[in-house]
Amino acid sequence: MKTNNTVRKAASGRRAAIPPRKQKEPRNLLFSFAVVALGLVLAVLVIFFFTRLNRTFYSYTSSANDILRQLNRGDYAEAWYEKQMNEGNGVTADKKEDYVVPYAVVDYFEAASYRTAYEKAGNAAAAALWQAKMDVAAAQMGELGYMTEEIDAIFAD
Repeated sequence: MKTNNTVRKAASGRRAAIPPRKQKEPRNLLFSFAVVALGLVLAVLVIFFFTRLNRTFYSYTSSANDILRQLNRGDYAEAWYEKQMNEGNGVTADKKEDYVVPYAVVDYFEAASYRTAYEKAGNAAAAALWQAKMDVAAAQMGELGYMTEEIDAIFAD
């Protein structure tokens, strides 16, 4: 006698009704939810792992020419951001000589912004400290020394 999953023949030759499905036990339901939750946690951890791995092996650094291009456009804030990213990735003016002049301009911009902020706040001692940092940066700017006037004009009252 052949049996089918959907229809069974009884001994009398009549088709027997398919019994209703059993309700899942609460314990099985709990395990199902636990498996789904653990799967989601695992997926999030895998995504986190690969983004961290990507950041570790692929770190963007701007070249000295990229920073000079930003400075020539007058986008000092973007040049400052690129310098910060480079220093975070280990590219400093101590290690690469072609970064000395662009970093000096960016340092001058940063010091001028802090000096202006402290002057407006009435903190003359801190403003004098940042002015000294501006003087050091200006001495290192070399052929880009003309940018001191442009930067000073940005922060002029």
